Parts: sequence; C-alpha cells; structure tokens
Amino acid sequence: MGNKRLVPILAALLVSAALFAESYANVTYAEGGTFRVVRGGKTTSWDVGREDVFGLEIKTGDLISTGPGTILEISIHPISASVQIAENTSFSCDADATGAQSKGELYYGRVHAKVAKLVGGASYRISSPSLVAGVRGTDFGLDVIAARQTDANVADSSASVLSRVFCFEGSVAVTPADKPALEAVVVSTGQMVELATSQASSAEPPKLVPKPINEEVREYWEDKPQVGYLEEGEGANESAVAGAVAADTEGDWRQEGPYLVKERAWPRAADPTETVRNVKVPNWAATALMIAGTTTSSALAIYSHQSGDNAWFVESGYSAGVVMAGSGALLALFSALFN
Repeated sequence: MGNKRLVPILAALLVSAALFAESYANVTYAEGGTFRVVRGGKTTSWDVGREDVFGLEIKTGDLISTGPGTILEISIHPISASVQIAENTSFSCDADATGAQSKGELYYGRVHAKVAKLVGGASYRISSPSLVAGVRGTDFGLDVIAARQTDANVADSSASVLSRVFCFEGSVAVTPADKPALEAVVVSTGQMVELATSQASSAEPPKLVPKPINEEVREYWEDKPQVGYLEEGEGANESAVAGAVAADTEGDWRQEGPYLVKERAWPRAADPTETVRNVKVPNWAATALMIAGTTTSSALAIYSHQSGDNAWFVESGYSAGVVMAGSGALLALFSALFN
C-alpha cells in the first residue's frame, strides 16, 4: 500500500522537474525594491523580498521592468546563459519554439549577459533601438542610456540617447539596428562601441569603431554581484566558487544545480520596521472605533443611572464600549507612530 501511494507523488515530482527543465528562464538573483513583468498585456508587480521570486518563471515574450535600486538576474536554460538586468531597465525576452534561437530586446537601461559556448545552430543576440549584438559564447553587455554632452563620443549637441555594446570576454558581432545587412563590427575582449543618436536627427550615424572599455562601464558592473551560469560539465567545480569569492568577498557562495548562487542574495531578510510601516491603519477606522465605543458606553451608563436597571446587557454593553474605545485609541497611536 505504501509503495502505491508513492507512485503518484514520484510522478508529480518528475512532471514538475520536466516542466522546470523545459521553461525558458527563471529568476536566480534579485535585490533592491520592486520590478514588473508584463505578460500577454497583463502587468504583475513583484517585491524582491517575496520568497517566491526566486525561481520565478520567465516566459518568451515577457517584458521585465526594474525599479530604482533593483537588480535581477535571469538564467536562460536552452542556451545556458545568465542575463543581469540593472535598475531602471526595460528588457524583453524572446526565442523560437525550441529556445535555441534566443534573443533579448533592451528598450532602455543596462544589461550584462554571460553566455556559455553555443553549439549547433544555437544563437543569442540582444538588440536595442540602435545596435544589435550577436554572440556564440561570451561575457558582454548593452547600455541604452541618456547621452551626456560630456561624453567624449557625443559630438552632436542634439544627441539624446547613447547606445553601447561592451565585451568583457570573448567577442561580439555588432551591427546597426537600421542596417542589419552591413558587415558586422567585431568587438573583442576589453573593447566597446558607442553610438549617440537623436530622434530628431536624420544624419548618417558615424561608423562603429571599437575602442577600450571606459572606466565608467567597468566600475558600474564591478560592484554588481554576479550569480552566473556554470559552464556545462563544470559541475561542483571548486574553482568556480573560489573565483566568485575572490571577486566578491561579501557573503557565501554555493552551487544550486547549474547555478552559482550567493547566500546573502536570497531571500532578502525582512526588515521588521519596514513591515510595520507597510501595515497602515486608516484614520477613519480608529476614529469610528473610538466614537462607537464612547457612544455605547455613555448611552448605557446614562440608561442605567436613570432607570436604576442593572440588567446583564448593560454591564456587557458597557464593557464592549470601553474595549472599542480603547482599541480605537491604540490603533490611532500605532498609526501615528509607524505610518
């Protein structure tokens, strides 16, 4: 009998594992505040402190928007890649039916991707309104940010958007988004290309010329904790964990399946003060309790004094009125202290 009961349980576990393996991507890191996922025209808001955010499924076609101070990392299963999505960023995910032909669309903000060496016909690319970057296994990223006139590459004072592709390791093939037929510019390890554009400008964009990655890009990503997707066959390679610890000494690293996860990253410890402050007590509720309690107690006290009747309901009602008035006063005090 016991074995028969185990059959449906094991079957359910196997089905769950199969569904997870076939999913496109999952959230493997999150810190900060909130983010939104737009799926099929419906927007869902998430707080990174929720435990169910870890492992949250990301489907093809989803649009992810991070809020101020929020950083996410998603791991894409079909191509063994991880994409870190910085704060104030809008990024969408897409792929073909198999997931092998995978791509992302960066509308605004910053992303940093690590892609394992792709085999066969697998590919991954990230496009922006101005640039398209395609890789077969590398560590790279894209920026679509507001252009500053102090940037060395911004010669046009009307330029409003700066698009950038950078490569930390490997190589990236970059083409202009509006001219995909052009021969791709190869951006190698330690290089980047930038393109400043303006919506009002119709001039021919300058030629893409690789140059060394500037310090602003390096400094921005240096302090961002990378979870990372372990290379196939690397398994519980102690050198991978050791490398992560050497790069970032805060917190403890561990391996979860194919993921390298930082202990301090998940779940975020709840802040008791923040939790209390989020439980706001409406002023009208406290006021209503005090008025109802005071009125009830006063009415019954007057009735008892004038009639001389000390029936059971008088004492019970009087006690209930005192409790309501006291509760209202406590709620008002609680609201004033913590809201």
